[in-house]
Amino acid sequence: MTYPYPELLPLLQIQCAPSEYRRLTAATTLTRLQTNPQLYEAYWRIIPRYTYAYCPICQIRYQAPADTYSVTGWLPHRHLFHALYVTQAGPLRQHSCPHLLGIQLFVNFHSNLPTELTWFENQSGEVPYLTPWFFPPDIPGYAILHALPICRIEDEQFVPRYTVFILTYFSQSPHIVLERHYAAEWARGQGDSEFYPATVAAPGPYGYRLLRRWRDTAAGAQYNLSTWAAKGRLGWLDVTQPELPLQMGPAVELPALYRSISGAQHEQLWRRGRMEKHS
Repeated sequence: MTYPYPELLPLLQIQCAPSEYRRLTAATTLTRLQTNPQLYEAYWRIIPRYTYAYCPICQIRYQAPADTYSVTGWLPHRHLFHALYVTQAGPLRQHSCPHLLGIQLFVNFHSNLPTELTWFENQSGEVPYLTPWFFPPDIPGYAILHALPICRIEDEQFVPRYTVFILTYFSQSPHIVLERHYAAEWARGQGDSEFYPATVAAPGPYGYRLLRRWRDTAAGAQYNLSTWAAKGRLGWLDVTQPELPLQMGPAVELPALYRSISGAQHEQLWRRGRMEKHS
């Protein structure tokens, strides 16, 4: 199967041979790798560094090492977090501007079964969606979208098979935005001993129930990236230019790459050789 986004292929960086990558990652996890400092340092030396966002408020450039050799290096998570799990350990916050709200990852398998894995939980689903409560009317907020190919080893080559969509949120006052949201969530969950507040508008019935208190957020509206871009809320990096400049605003059309992304709009769990709908 041909990789569906040829415009992303020039971004891909290969800094090692598949045999070296396997040697450094065989029968281990990144967490276990940290117990061997020599191997850990050798691993990060072969991991490329990618630009994935610019802050629309202060224009700081966001870069991080990301393992695009294999999907095993990616740990998608339902909630926003202040560190890319594919980067070196430690909070991204210490290397960020004050406008960073968080990062959400979406791994798209493009109908390829990840048979090289025994287990993978894709909690955000395959298709990027926007979370409306990060854009309150009185606090400027934005999301920046970027994408990178992810490979797997086939016939001793790194072959692009998957895509990671990286959605980075920025806000003029990120702490106030989160405080308001969590306050509303805790108020909603009063009396429920098992309640835990959700951060993002995750796919599925629970996420859609949270969306009911927001206008224009019927099921599926959060996936309409063109609408968010037309409102000036969603920007993207221009992959046709070497410096990947930020594009944003109603006058700039969302690239075809992001207009109709296909894939599962629900949580997925790959285990025992099967891809299951998970919620």
